[in-house]
Amino acid sequence: MTITHSPAPWRGGRSSDDCGPYSASGRLLTGNDGSLLALVFNNAINPQADADARLIAAAPQLLAAVQALIAWCEKINDAEDGDDYLNGDSAKYPGNGWDDLDDILEAADAALASIDGGDRETDS
Repeated sequence: MTITHSPAPWRGGRSSDDCGPYSASGRLLTGNDGSLLALVFNNAINPQADADARLIAAAPQLLAAVQALIAWCEKINDAEDGDDYLNGDSAKYPGNGWDDLDDILEAADAALASIDGGDRETDS
């Protein structure tokens, strides 16, 4: 499945006091090319605008991590070569499955840390 979206990275959290016709403050989210992707209003109804903006900005990273995890699971479920892939002995799939999983989890954790504002605690 191919998903087309504005190129990553998305940047969030830039404050704007003039949001066009809405005349409200908020957080602007922009694409890699500087295009406006979203405006998250910051007001009494949505006091968590900063957190919402970080979550939206992390969407491309989260999508990539989920896609990588699905691909990893498909390799593991390969009846002929799944076990060999885990041990780095697969002729069909290059690399070591456990090392690849570590990379996937590291990327997912980095995405979660960006959502948490960099204050994410890990067990490692």
